Amino acid sequence: MQKKKQFILWACLFLSFTIPSMAKDINDNIVIEDKKNLDNLLDNSKVFGEWIFNGNFAKNNIEGFNSEYKISIGDTISIKTWGLVQNNFKIVVDRKGNIFVPEVGPVNVVGLKNSDLNEVVSNHLKKIYKSNVNFYVSLDTEQPVKVYVSGFSRRPGLYSGLSSDSLFYYIDKAGGIDSQRGSYLNIRILRDNEIKEDIDLYEFIMQGKIKTVQFKDGDVIQVLPRKNKFKATGAVKNAFEFEFSEKYISLSSIIYMISPESTANKLNIQRKIDNEIKTYVHGINLKNFNINDLNNIMIYNNDELKFSVDKKDNTIDISVKGEHDSYKEITINNGTTLSDLIKTLKVNDRTDMNGIQLFRKSIQDKQKESINESIRILETSVLLADSPTKNTAELRKAEAEMLAKWIESAKKIIPKGQVILGENPDLSKIYLEDGDQIQIPSKNWLVSISGQVLQPTSLVWNEHLTLQDYILQSGGLLDNANQDKIIIKRLNGMIQFAKLNDKLKIKTGDEILVIPKVEVKSFQLAKDISELIYQIVVSAGIVVKNFL
Repeated sequence: MQKKKQFILWACLFLSFTIPSMAKDINDNIVIEDKKNLDNLLDNSKVFGEWIFNGNFAKNNIEGFNSEYKISIGDTISIKTWGLVQNNFKIVVDRKGNIFVPEVGPVNVVGLKNSDLNEVVSNHLKKIYKSNVNFYVSLDTEQPVKVYVSGFSRRPGLYSGLSSDSLFYYIDKAGGIDSQRGSYLNIRILRDNEIKEDIDLYEFIMQGKIKTVQFKDGDVIQVLPRKNKFKATGAVKNAFEFEFSEKYISLSSIIYMISPESTANKLNIQRKIDNEIKTYVHGINLKNFNINDLNNIMIYNNDELKFSVDKKDNTIDISVKGEHDSYKEITINNGTTLSDLIKTLKVNDRTDMNGIQLFRKSIQDKQKESINESIRILETSVLLADSPTKNTAELRKAEAEMLAKWIESAKKIIPKGQVILGENPDLSKIYLEDGDQIQIPSKNWLVSISGQVLQPTSLVWNEHLTLQDYILQSGGLLDNANQDKIIIKRLNGMIQFAKLNDKLKIKTGDEILVIPKVEVKSFQLAKDISELIYQIVVSAGIVVKNFL
């Protein structure tokens, strides 16, 4: 019974990782060094604005002359005199806002603009040194401060900087904004528990505007929670999730952020109403439109907007994601092959054309039907399982309850619909269909290991390592691991089964998945569970061989 519980627990965990979820946030430590990295960061961004906190702000303090900077307590003022009197003073602004100049006395400077500092202090010096002495007064060192970053940043905490450092500097030090929970529209600066400023980062991104704030020790930057959102896809330059504060907004107020292609003439809005997805279709003319027409189209929370070109009968729409420098959404002629398409793509030095992947809606539907049929068979097996004794009946009941939860999770599986292209495929014989998705992978020198191993991980590929070596480096197998049917998933979606000791060649980008043994008393039940597990594992491709 204990082993059966372990199996069901593993199955539930396995399914929880298979069910589609929001993509992970951008890595906290990304630093942009060149345009290629910037392009890659933009491609990986899902939320409008999340790419701006990439480490660059945190690397650079504000240096140089800032005429609007106001002198603060703790700043260091440099005073140089030459002529009959030659001196070089560096004086810290005291708690009363003064600097004490020898032979002159206290001079109040706190709150002075940097641009006025030289004139004001020089006027005081001239009262003592009336002739043949020249003065130059400047801000030498700004006050170091510690600022709290709170709310929905990635790493809330207390961060050191200078009073002149920007809001971006401190948020970047905190790892940026948690894009799934935090707001880019509502960032609040608090001083002594009172609101100092409210900042809207969309104004900075779209218009280059930002409110400048001179920070003081103990200031708080609070990233408030995100309110409403909508998603823009299709024929747009900015395919992201966008945030808005109102209950609803008009299309005219957001069209400039989305930046649809000028050729887009159709808008589909998907909206969830009472647990039902409804689609609203609008014809639009972005080349010659009336702003009032866009004013009448309202966008609500969680709406998904898809802009498209209402194409002719002889064209199809496809998407090309991943590592390349061409457009992501493309309209092509019907009859175009995968080979034809690839010739038009602009690749870069990170592109791996050997692992190209093709996903198709019709394949996805067939895989889902197959999984649903296996679930139906499994449910029937559970109901018909024989229970000759009272103890067996109790075991069957407990087993059925655990399986019922696992089956509910299995019903939520959404297959990827991957077409297996195989090794060295003839791409000129693969005709593209409307809605096809092509994924161009990056060069990948890692091998991932997951499932029934002690430490699921990714390891650097080594041509001399065997399947068993990789598994040992991940901590070895768990007790319930099936050593005889380990699944190897290739980059191109191909599936191979192997035993632990097989001398199978592991390739870069491979995924090693160790599934559990199925240990239940009913042979039919064990067979049905096994079939469903295999279908879930390989549902990203088409598997024609039965290994049971």
